[in-house]
Amino acid sequence: PSYDVRTAVDGLTALSQVREDPPDLVILDIMMPGMSGIEVCRQIRESNPEHPIQVLMLSAKDSQADRRRALEYGANDYVTKPFHIASLVRKIQYMFEKQGI
Repeated sequence: PSYDVRTAVDGLTALSQVREDPPDLVILDIMMPGMSGIEVCRQIRESNPEHPIQVLMLSAKDSQADRRRALEYGANDYVTKPFHIASLVRKIQYMFEKQGI
């Protein structure tokens, strides 16, 4: 499969892009400049209840508290760095399958 990928240099830009053209999946890092990935996730959930965007949190932070916080704020899954790209691709494919994409 092929994917249309857009990137953002910071959390505010990511949130703006999601609001302008909601994607099927957003991959966020917790430690993004401008606005944390967790805050971006929270705002995505609040502002797009009719469009169920899948959110995958990617982070070097691997504590259970960080993972729990991300999931509580609406992330669908959480992957810690370092990771194998094949594992990330499998997770993305699974998330799309759950949505019927």
